[in-house]
Amino acid sequence: MISPARCGRRLASRDSAPTWPPAARGDEALAELEAAAHQVFLARKFYNDAVAATRASRRRWLVRLLRLSGGAPWPEFFEIDESLVDEDSTGRGADMPHLTASDPPPAQAG
Repeated sequence: MISPARCGRRLASRDSAPTWPPAARGDEALAELEAAAHQVFLARKFYNDAVAATRASRRRWLVRLLRLSGGAPWPEFFEIDESLVDEDSTGRGADMPHLTASDPPPAQAG
């Protein structure tokens, strides 16, 4: 059994303010976010391509005649809101969100 004093220490440590990483790690976090967004973009593209191929094959007359799809429902496309995508003058962002600058910031001496 947990003593009340020990339980109070656990609650106090849980309720304390979280420690945030220093601001220098912001660029690293932004790069990590861009990498994750790129993975989601690729996964969505791969899935939607597979859905398109499946739908095309299920429309063929032989597949319909032999009822090869059984009673399975038609696969649905996956759409996601990519409202963060802003196309700049170079055309970046038309296909995939880019959150970081194209040129890395200069290294700081110190």
